[in-house]
Amino acid sequence: MSIGNQISAIRNEQQLTQEQFGELFHVTRQTVSNWENEKSYPDLQIHRIIKENLRGRLTGERMEHYRKILTEVASQCSQRERTAEESEREVVKLKKAEYMQAHIGEEYEGVISGVTKWGVYVELPNTIEGLIHVADMRDDHYNFIEETYEMVGEHTGNTWKLGQKVQVRVTDADRLQRTVNFEFV
Repeated sequence: MSIGNQISAIRNEQQLTQEQFGELFHVTRQTVSNWENEKSYPDLQIHRIIKENLRGRLTGERMEHYRKILTEVASQCSQRERTAEESEREVVKLKKAEYMQAHIGEEYEGVISGVTKWGVYVELPNTIEGLIHVADMRDDHYNFIEETYEMVGEHTGNTWKLGQKVQVRVTDADRLQRTVNFEFV
């Protein structure tokens, strides 16, 4: 599902106007409309300038106008694009957590995609990533080895490292936090 379709689905589900959705994610109505139409404002701006040039309307006065405004427009567009990308990531995380709520207790094979001092991230083949918090690794006390990005058990010597295939069980999926939690099987 494209980001435009995802945004439309969320807006419909929550009964939000484009303005309300934009306020929620701190973006303009135009940005929301562009997301839904999958066009970016910089693209539209460039297309306008190209059309002016092709139609012979890009005069010296218009070029001076663009010289004055395009630096600020480009800066604002870059900021809006970053906001849009962050919003897209958050929407995707929300939809993944929403999806996994129906799969709590199910087991999957995944690959360790990240190791930190607070736990191990596992990515499933369907691209959903979840955390196994170090506090939920109850078979041993695990230490994070930063140099090798591994978790090593003090007593058992069990090692969890990047790229390792593992079996996990879904223990929680929180739509509001946009997180999925696993445990090792």
